[in-house]
Amino acid sequence: MNSNIVDRSRRLGPHQTASHHITSHHIVSYRHPNTSHLQLPPPRVVASPVAIDAAQSVTGRLSEALGRVSHALTGSSDRLAQAFAHAAHSLPQTLSSSADRLAYSADKTADRICEASDSLAKGVCQPLQEVD
Repeated sequence: MNSNIVDRSRRLGPHQTASHHITSHHIVSYRHPNTSHLQLPPPRVVASPVAIDAAQSVTGRLSEALGRVSHALTGSSDRLAQAFAHAAHSLPQTLSSSADRLAYSADKTADRICEASDSLAKGVCQPLQEVD
C-alpha cells in the first residue's frame, strides 16, 4: 500500500457500529506529500473532450452569473452608501427643524397653561374679593 494512502477503517473504535465500519472501510483518502491535509485521490479516469467542453461551458456560465451578481451587489452597495450619506447630511437639519417645532409647541402650551392659570386665578380670586 502506498504510504500516501490512509485507510480510515483502521481508526474505527469499538463503539462504532458495524454499518459505520462497513462504509468507512471503503473510504480511502489521499494525503498529499507536501501537506498534512487529506485530499481526494487524483482522478484516475481521463475525461472525454465532450465532458471537458461541457465543464468549461458550465464554468463559463457560472463565472458570468457570479460576475452579474457581483455587479448587482456593488450597485446596491453604492446606492445604500449614497442613501446613508444623504440621510447623514439631512439628519441634522431634520432634527433641528423638529426641535424648533417642538420648542414652538412647548412655548404655545406654556402660554395656554399660563392663560388658563390666570383665568382660573381671576375666577377664584374675584368672588373672594367681592366678599371682602
